[in-house]
Amino acid sequence: MAGGALVEVEIVAAVEPAQAFELVLARTVEDGRGDTFMLSSLVAGKPAVINYWATWCPYCIDEMPDYQQLYERYGADIAFVMLDVADGQRETITKGASYISEHGYTFPVYYATTRSALDAFGVTAYPTSVVIDAAEQLREISLW
Repeated sequence: MAGGALVEVEIVAAVEPAQAFELVLARTVEDGRGDTFMLSSLVAGKPAVINYWATWCPYCIDEMPDYQQLYERYGADIAFVMLDVADGQRETITKGASYISEHGYTFPVYYATTRSALDAFGVTAYPTSVVIDAAEQLREISLW
């Protein structure tokens, strides 16, 4: 992986790799209205990019215009899940939503309000991007 580091996926039980990945995709995130979604429902049937970011992260902010361009070009064919790490302290849903609105970004934004969605892919640094193919197979995890 160019510029990235390999991160291990948390295996929560002694199961086959495909079953373990299903458990990872069963983690939930929120939208800006408080509705919850399983990651699997957001990536089903399409290749997907899940990007973990926060407004306080300068590297995250730097790559947002690039993600907007990618979304405009490939959004019909690739599921983009821009996942704001809203811990309720340093980052909040309000801060994330305001940032997205102020900059006119149109890609889908969701919020990781618990550690569960971060732990799913072993996320410890931002930005982190996860690439999943259409068969819901993990292809890459890259860190800034």
